[in-house]
Amino acid sequence: MKTIPNLVFGTLFALALAACAPAGSAPGPAAVEPTAAVTEATATLESAMAGEATVAVASTAIAAGAGPVELSAAALGNATYRGILDQTVTLADGRFEGEAAAPGATARPVITLLPEPMVTGDLDGDSRHDSAVLLVAESGGSGTFVYMAVVGVEDGRPVNLATTQLGDRVQVKELAIEDGQIAVTLVTHGPTDPMCCPTQEETRLYRVEDGELIQTSNGG
Repeated sequence: MKTIPNLVFGTLFALALAACAPAGSAPGPAAVEPTAAVTEATATLESAMAGEATVAVASTAIAAGAGPVELSAAALGNATYRGILDQTVTLADGRFEGEAAAPGATARPVITLLPEPMVTGDLDGDSRHDSAVLLVAESGGSGTFVYMAVVGVEDGRPVNLATTQLGDRVQVKELAIEDGQIAVTLVTHGPTDPMCCPTQEETRLYRVEDGELIQTSNGG
């Protein structure tokens, strides 16, 4: 059976021969007006090629960890998130800067989307891809709070399904999806660690439930 690329090459070759035919030569099969069957076959071929290209693009994105087109890094960096400040925040190119807490104050909340780690898979049981991402919130003080947010797709747009705080100045080493849950491997504070320097590694499991991220276990 011929593959789609072979069919495309054959079609282009036939068209090239028709274009090179000398003027005034007797009309051959390539010179006649295309029949309805030929027109339909060409449209089918073009549609198949477009579909094949779309599948290839989607597969490449998922293999690279970016997820479907709707959950690309660019889309996640311009999405709206809740559960970090009192109001929702909409990022622009991965960043949000809020208003100062008081007139004349220089400190203001800044939310930043971390480019990695990110993970993609079905997290709410609808058989569609969701992404788990990390955001960092700072307000000018010493705290640097790390949040994990789950983003799904509704009506072709990224929607923040749930958000939870992982801690102040924790270091997330890895995100993974296990049986519909998010496994977070991070370095957090041990009993005697100063806030600047966490040393205790642990793995936590979270699941999406009723619009919230619920911690189901702590692997220590």
